Amino acid sequence: FSIFPDMVGNLTNLKMLALGNNQLKNLPYTIGFLTNIDSIQLFNNPMQDPPYDIIMEGLEKTLWYCREKFAEQEMGEPPAVDVHYSGVQEEIVELVPKFQARIE
Repeated sequence: FSIFPDMVGNLTNLKMLALGNNQLKNLPYTIGFLTNIDSIQLFNNPMQDPPYDIIMEGLEKTLWYCREKFAEQEMGEPPAVDVHYSGVQEEIVELVPKFQARIE
């Protein structure tokens, strides 16, 4: 198969996930919520996301990456800020305009 369902993140008691020898290009980011997982087998898949270098850093790094991407997908990227210094005592932080519009 080439697509793995997002609902996998609901299987919080899952210990092992064998996905080797498929056509997976992307993991659902909900995999990051598999808190009891000990092993995810991904060999022989044309993986694009998470990137191969993240997967090669191990399970914890892969889960962290998926949680970060899930949060980014749900909430958007963190707001960009401009910091202006006007003296030793004062610091002014302004949200970049496109993010200022989001919170108003």
